[in-house]
Amino acid sequence: MNARVQHVTPVRPSRAEGPVAAVYSRSETELGTAGPVVRMLSPAPELLAPVWSLLRESLLVGGPAERVGKEVVALTVSLRNGCSFCTAAHAGFLDLLTDDQLGTRIAKGEDPAEYAALTAWARDPSGPPPCEPGEVPRYTGTLLAKEVVTRFVDVLVAPGDPSFSSPSQEAAFYASVKAALARDLVPGESLAEVNDLRERLENGLWGDPVRLTPNEPAWAAGSPVGSAYAHFQAVAGMGRRLMSPEAAVILEERVAEDASEIGDAARYLPAQARRGLEIAFSSGQRPHAITAGLMEEWRRGDMSDHCALFVMAFGIGQALRRMEKRVR
Repeated sequence: MNARVQHVTPVRPSRAEGPVAAVYSRSETELGTAGPVVRMLSPAPELLAPVWSLLRESLLVGGPAERVGKEVVALTVSLRNGCSFCTAAHAGFLDLLTDDQLGTRIAKGEDPAEYAALTAWARDPSGPPPCEPGEVPRYTGTLLAKEVVTRFVDVLVAPGDPSFSSPSQEAAFYASVKAALARDLVPGESLAEVNDLRERLENGLWGDPVRLTPNEPAWAAGSPVGSAYAHFQAVAGMGRRLMSPEAAVILEERVAEDASEIGDAARYLPAQARRGLEIAFSSGQRPHAITAGLMEEWRRGDMSDHCALFVMAFGIGQALRRMEKRVR
């Protein structure tokens, strides 16, 4: 499945090593592909590992039968957020999981009665998902994982539906995905990469030592989903360092208000601080508003791919904290 990653340069599979190589390998086996959704975060392994883990432990774990309901949630979130890439992917996954073109039907606007409660919850989440109690962490995690992924994709994956370079490539892709869909994955295995990254951060292998304090949410406490989500939020919070203290406070206040604009609060900030605030805020609240020009202007201040992903993650993490309160 072809799509171009923009604004950052992904690590090529042939050059991947350490945690990035481990995530690529696991994604190829368990998702059926290490496509743009995985590769776009590879310049920041600290983010790649927990985002992949959250997606894997939520959406992929639970077996094929449960996967259908969670793919309905993932597809509905993708449609709500206007993510054409994710919509095409999850519609395809659902079509492979069912024999009645369920994904295609939902993508075209149909609302099948047997999944009406799930689609209603995914369109306007309030309270826990309509599922069995033991499935709540995975369904809630699926919804929040897709809120993360669609926001990153909206900025980092070039517009346009995913495509294939040849019929043989398409056939190979769907054969790989179909084999992955049939797997019944062991919960928690992806936390090995998360814990590896945490040790690297705390041992200062990428600069100054960083001690993470992940706090598992009540809706998933004690589960692999809770650990993955807690680590994502802890790592995303590191993006605060790339913003001025004043800009970070404005971001937190405006996101908590679910504002659609930053407003006048940022008018006294220096230009570079305003640009960073705009990228972080828009990543969480309106990712379509991040233009190539805005990203280029901010990047002129010696901001690397790594920095760009972290400032985006900080804004997305703040948006998720607000959303999370609705689904507890």
